[in-house]
Amino acid sequence: MYKHKFEKKLIIMVGNIGSGKSTYIKKLNDEYIVLSRDAIRYMFGDGNYIFDKKLEQAVVQANFTAFDLLLESGVNLVIDETNIDTWMRDHYMNTAKKAGYYITAVILPKISQEESVARRMKKPHGAFKAEDWMAVWKKFNDMYEEPTQEEGFDEIIMLNN
Repeated sequence: MYKHKFEKKLIIMVGNIGSGKSTYIKKLNDEYIVLSRDAIRYMFGDGNYIFDKKLEQAVVQANFTAFDLLLESGVNLVIDETNIDTWMRDHYMNTAKKAGYYITAVILPKISQEESVARRMKKPHGAFKAEDWMAVWKKFNDMYEEPTQEEGFDEIIMLNN
């Protein structure tokens, strides 16, 4: 699916919470390293998911530092985040372009708030309640900006339901 003249590949997943990003990633072959802020939150919590506003800057910084170091090593990467607006994608896009990566956006189908939250509650990442995830979904839905070629993507794949 991702064959092209570039050897270094970056996939940026785009979709709200519970939209199927992680499930899609599991179907990719082993040539990709997955980078996820949620994984960093689990690491900071010694295996337990922690979301603490005081630690979020450290989570973001750890994520970007790991991303930059992995790019330097030339590995193929997939970013398992919502990446729902250009601001969230900007660091990945600019850094990967400079490093000569072929960048693909994989856009997950938009699903209802109720379905997204129901999926999230199956693996809630911590002790959050459905109401908390509904607020997160709404915030991300309101911020959504669809990826475009003008943004710098080499390829954009829209998945169907």
